[in-house]
Amino acid sequence: MGSRRRRISQVRAQIVHQLVENFGIPLAEVARQVGVSTSAISKALNRTMKD
Repeated sequence: MGSRRRRISQVRAQIVHQLVENFGIPLAEVARQVGVSTSAISKALNRTMKD
């Protein structure tokens, strides 16, 4: 399930980045497995790209 706590969000964003960029897993699949919306995954990915 999605959490809004800062540390959990940061770790989730790192996991999303690894899954999408390194393994090529689609955003929708990552969202289903992590328990958040596809748009939340997209936003998390954008945040990691800016860092």
